Amino acid sequence: YVHTDNSMRFETNDEERLRIGSTGLITFKGPLVEKGHFDSGGGLTGDYNHDLGTYGNVHYTSNNAAGAFTYNVTIDSTSSTTLDSVMAVGETISTSLMHASNNTSYYMTQFKIDGNNVSPVWSGGSAPSAATGSGFDVYTFSIMKVGSASFAVFATFANHA
Repeated sequence: YVHTDNSMRFETNDEERLRIGSTGLITFKGPLVEKGHFDSGGGLTGDYNHDLGTYGNVHYTSNNAAGAFTYNVTIDSTSSTTLDSVMAVGETISTSLMHASNNTSYYMTQFKIDGNNVSPVWSGGSAPSAATGSGFDVYTFSIMKVGSASFAVFATFANHA
């Protein structure tokens, strides 16, 4: 990395890839690829922990949900590292869940952060009350920390068939 003009630059082969400016502005050069989780296990059911620190911000499974489920977003449930502990007030993160759907009764019944129930504000005005039963159901969450263990969550639900 190169440190100049109150900024840090990260380079490969003398080509700038990332710059962090003195104001905190982050500039990426080149393609930005984000880690995701390709879940090849059984379908979602019961209480599911999605560890962002391990699996990234995108969770994809081609398996049909196996039952209604709750979806808990945290950083690392095995070490008790919470999303609350790594975010400052005013910081945001987005995460998505994409899963195959073949039964309208098998949908996300509760969203959680760090094991605590959160009531997102849903696009269209209300939370889904059923899965679509075909194609892929996609949930997207935009999360802003607004206080200690307090989050504003804006959610969307869509079907892709």
